[in-house]
Amino acid sequence: DQCNADDACDPGGLEGNCDTAGATINEGLPCDDGVPCTDAVCQSGSCVFNNNAGQITVNIVIDALGPPTPPLARDVTFIITTCPGPVDSRVVPVAFDDLGSGTAVLDSVDSNAAWISVSEGHTLAKLAPLSWASCAATVNLTGASQLISGDFQDGIVPQDNLVDLVDFSILASNWDLPIDPTWSTGADATGDGVQGTADFTAIQINFFQFGDGTDGCGRGGDALWIDSVSRLAVGKVVPRSRILIATLPIAGIENADINGDGFIDPEDVRLFALQHDQVLLPEFGRKLAALEAIEGGSRRGR
Repeated sequence: DQCNADDACDPGGLEGNCDTAGATINEGLPCDDGVPCTDAVCQSGSCVFNNNAGQITVNIVIDALGPPTPPLARDVTFIITTCPGPVDSRVVPVAFDDLGSGTAVLDSVDSNAAWISVSEGHTLAKLAPLSWASCAATVNLTGASQLISGDFQDGIVPQDNLVDLVDFSILASNWDLPIDPTWSTGADATGDGVQGTADFTAIQINFFQFGDGTDGCGRGGDALWIDSVSRLAVGKVVPRSRILIATLPIAGIENADINGDGFIDPEDVRLFALQHDQVLLPEFGRKLAALEAIEGGSRRGR
């Protein structure tokens, strides 16, 4: 029938190409290339197929967000990897409720992808494998797999996937300053609009924690984590016990160097806590002592 009104994809007004929805060709023959997870798209009167398009639903909980924090949106970074194929990196705004829970739906993902890494501007990275069913995958970064807060960035100093003295320095430099809670920079881990006590608590709780690697494609050693105070880093990196402030181009960095010796170290953290009436958690105190032991050992070695 040459007069069908729905033949919008037939540039010549004749049958033989694909219909408006791109679902059929040649009057009822399906637009199907036989490859799972491809979608038919009608372009210039022909069926065109995208490349293995899947959809990933990611359910996320950020540990430091929650009451009394109101709902807010924050940018979340997703790194999707095939093995050993290319990386698909996206930054997507995600709406989080007052319990720190949010969901992102990622479309047009290569359904051959094997791993997804997720992080927010105040959290460590969390890595999860992808299990596909009917071209869709669901990842639950909740409960024990929730995103861990305390890894900060300030626009110049980037996140390093570790909660350490750098993050304390960013917080101390911005102490008690208001900030837009939707920003991914700064030290407002809790989303309450202030860089203060609650954020210092988040650092204390998660101090020495490492984030995961970007993928698990068999190279080994990408994932880093903390086992205990006695065995600090299982992986490639040991937290720095002393940081020269000249290497941290952060506005207000002098507010973190309480004793004025040009370094950020555990002594500055303790003095900062006294200066601002902050309570040091016992476990955090033990971790600071462990850092001092590392510094003492390295000096003796020199």
